[in-house]
Amino acid sequence: MFITDKVNLLDITDKLKFMKNPPMTEEQFYYYMWNGINNKNIFVYGSYVEDNLIGCIVLSLGKDLTPNPFLILTFSWIDGHYPTLWKEFIQLAENKAKEIGITRLLIATHINPKIIERKLGKFGFIQKSVIFEKDLKEVK
Repeated sequence: MFITDKVNLLDITDKLKFMKNPPMTEEQFYYYMWNGINNKNIFVYGSYVEDNLIGCIVLSLGKDLTPNPFLILTFSWIDGHYPTLWKEFIQLAENKAKEIGITRLLIATHINPKIIERKLGKFGFIQKSVIFEKDLKEVK
């Protein structure tokens, strides 16, 4: 289900607590999604059983130096009781990309890339690059 309402966004921000060292607070994440939905560059999907969220993905529209924009999966959470939900979410992401004319689908991760490759390799994802980061707060 495509999510655009504030109540369901709160369900998703609540899942940030499952991230180790999340990059932002729940409040910041909520406004990130809300502003992105309003600006049409963030797409939020959730899956529910009855009224309980069992999984969600947040997709962001992005651009780099290549001529084609991309859609990047910036956040996902899936209840461990529903492991096959990955397939549905990947299909949702691919369909959204096609709908808006995007030919590249990327996944950002802060966990071991081998885990992501093992989980998503069967859906056609391959590791094409690695990102290096330097935390400038620690530089004196």
